Amino acid sequence: MEFIKFLLTTVAVAGPTTPIIYNFSVQASTLLRLTPHKPAQPSNVSKRYHLLTLHGKITGWDFYRSLETETNAMGVKPPDRYQVFLRIAREYRHLLSLKRAGRGYDSRGMLGTTPGELAVRCPACPRPGVNLPDD
Repeated sequence: MEFIKFLLTTVAVAGPTTPIIYNFSVQASTLLRLTPHKPAQPSNVSKRYHLLTLHGKITGWDFYRSLETETNAMGVKPPDRYQVFLRIAREYRHLLSLKRAGRGYDSRGMLGTTPGELAVRCPACPRPGVNLPDD
């Protein structure tokens, strides 16, 4: 309880002047990290996975296992959702591609995307009138 009192006085001194009312059965266990926590928003998980695959070269399996380890405080094996996770990651990348291509501003929307429209043109490939002279 001394640890909780220390945390409460630290929050009261450093935080805003509005009083904070605590329910010790929930907040104390959360402060002490006694309850297993879950990712609050799937979009945050998708964004974090996308950034880690780009910058850290993390595989989908490694990221999925780290999520299992992080959210499993009781040691019980959760149901396998790896294939679902990979499908969500592919959908997230596709939505990012649509966003970067500006499909939200087109009157036809996402369904009006033609094959190859989201592809990024190679700047090194020769194209007449762009990086090759017209003669």
